[in-house]
Amino acid sequence: MDRYEFISALRAALNGKVPATTVEDNVQYYEEYIEVQLRQGKSEEEVLSALGDPRLLAKTIIEANKYAEGTETYGGEDYGEIPAGGTGKSFRQWYQERPQWLRVVMSVLIALFVLFFVVTVFQVFFPVIVMILLIMGIYRLIRLLR
Repeated sequence: MDRYEFISALRAALNGKVPATTVEDNVQYYEEYIEVQLRQGKSEEEVLSALGDPRLLAKTIIEANKYAEGTETYGGEDYGEIPAGGTGKSFRQWYQERPQWLRVVMSVLIALFVLFFVVTVFQVFFPVIVMILLIMGIYRLIRLLR
């Protein structure tokens, strides 16, 4: 196995199991690590044998990522976070795997929905608030004139 096969196997083992940013961060880290070791005079075979099986390395990264995201284990069973859409992924993982432009659009739509909701509630209660203020103003005016 050469370094390109190693990186390809690592990427394949991580894809879909951790957020895309985590995949890219780890792939970049191991590409740089291999490059540094080669510049220090080690052979590619030595470096890759020291790293071991990329699938085992990926499994370690996946497990570490579960704990980094705040998932919990109890009695040896992983309860994790609440899955989004029955995919077995948390909403955070599902959201982070979306392209940046889609995350921006989703955030804007959610903000617009919240704004629409607040304006709608305000429109419903605005006449009541105005009526209360008018009654309070008339009451004060009557008290001042007495």
